Amino acid sequence: MSKRFRVQFPEKRETETVIVETPLMTRTATRTLALHYGSPLVVWTGPSRNGKTETAKWLRDNINQASESDPNGFRAVLFEYGGGTAGSKNEMKRVIRSVYQATVAKLDEGLFRQSPSEDLALHVVKGLRAKNIQMLMVDEAGLLKVEGLRALVTIRDVAEHHGWPLSIVLIGMDNLPADIARLPQIERRVHEWCYFEPYVLEETYELLVGLDPQFAKLHLDVPAERDMIAFIQEICAGLPGLLAPFLRKLQYNQSMMGGPLSLTLLRLVHMMTDKEHQKALSAASTEYKLEGVPSKTKKR
Repeated sequence: MSKRFRVQFPEKRETETVIVETPLMTRTATRTLALHYGSPLVVWTGPSRNGKTETAKWLRDNINQASESDPNGFRAVLFEYGGGTAGSKNEMKRVIRSVYQATVAKLDEGLFRQSPSEDLALHVVKGLRAKNIQMLMVDEAGLLKVEGLRALVTIRDVAEHHGWPLSIVLIGMDNLPADIARLPQIERRVHEWCYFEPYVLEETYELLVGLDPQFAKLHLDVPAERDMIAFIQEICAGLPGLLAPFLRKLQYNQSMMGGPLSLTLLRLVHMMTDKEHQKALSAASTEYKLEGVPSKTKKR
């Protein structure tokens, strides 16, 4: 009689919520903060899953913690823009409302309907001032339409006019710079560009050590151990956002099967996902996807 399936729950790793501070993160933070009193627009861009959002969370938390004890301190807010409804009217006002509700409080519907964009922007600035918020980080900024970008510039301009410093960080993928380039009046207000490149081998190694202690036993100057790091760096394409899911699969398989870390084990864990992925892609390109059932060839 075959053994029945027994659920084995994965253990939560101590490093599950750890953010590993990298040179790219500290460099980006320094360049962003340096421009603050010029009320800049700063653009963070690069491939998806390359750590932009995690860097924003890390910077926000560090700013907010430091602001509690520094007389020059201010607060930062990170929010994700979900995109507007296709064909929606008053896009500028809708984005300004999104900013207000993400940073201050729910906006009165009557005030939203009756007020022009500039008045709503002033309402936002007053709310930011009351909460000492001087940095606004907008994730998924690539979803902003032209009017949405203009809405953020309006908030920035109103803040500057009323003497309130405000840095706005636009976080998005590779299409964001092209969208901004089509709007010279907005591009001129961008004071800094930060590009998140995929991590090289040495940077991937540092991340692995921070995320999983067993990798601290490996050394890049040992060829067999370097091969293990190089394999992970290759399958994750140097993208930090792909490392964590792979490590979860690796550790779960280790808890099930036991055994030390090895290149063979790394390949096995990767192959299980990769083979199923290729099957899914193949199936998606067949007529099952189009018709629901395969066509039958008539026999002659």
